[in-house]
Amino acid sequence: MKKIISAPNIEEYFELKQEIMDRINQLNNQKPVPDVVSDIPEVFVFSTSNFPNPFNPYTTINFVVARHALPVQLHIYNVRGQRIRTLLDGSTEFGAGSHDIVWNGRDDNGRNMSSGVYLYRIQAGDDVAVRRMLLMK
Repeated sequence: MKKIISAPNIEEYFELKQEIMDRINQLNNQKPVPDVVSDIPEVFVFSTSNFPNPFNPYTTINFVVARHALPVQLHIYNVRGQRIRTLLDGSTEFGAGSHDIVWNGRDDNGRNMSSGVYLYRIQAGDDVAVRRMLLMK
């Protein structure tokens, strides 16, 4: 049987909600849950899919950095987990905004890669994203 809690007015509802959130935070020993959009973290990276996908021979990898400059690493891996190409080694900082990096389907030695599934791993600060892409010849 479900217990229904009714709040006769909006103030009581928000007081009850705050009490519950405070208790959860005490139990979890975590920071309070932010209530406003201005609490967006200083650093955020969102990596979108590469386009086109599948591709031959070029693909563009897009990523977004919010708020301030960060060093970014971007590596390409084969399905065995072997790193085959480093596109960004973390020595360049990218400012806030959208950025595009093109991969030409070659490894670090300039050899054309065969058709297949490849992964790219992008890291900026503590944020990491891994995505899949398909090279078709």
